Amino acid sequence: MPLLSVVIPLRVGQWTEAPRWTVAALLLNTLGVVALQVLGETALASGAREISFGLAPDGRHGQY
Repeated sequence: MPLLSVVIPLRVGQWTEAPRWTVAALLLNTLGVVALQVLGETALASGAREISFGLAPDGRHGQY
């Protein structure tokens, strides 16, 4: 997780007149985006692997 993803919500909470709950909202938003990105990358990798094994000839899966 980039440092700015953590620093910006903390700065908003300390240096501005914004309510404290905005820090929690920004951090939850950041964590949600990171979680969805990881899930998307996992789905992409598993889909690519499934396609590559499906295209290999029968009996020769270990060679591809």
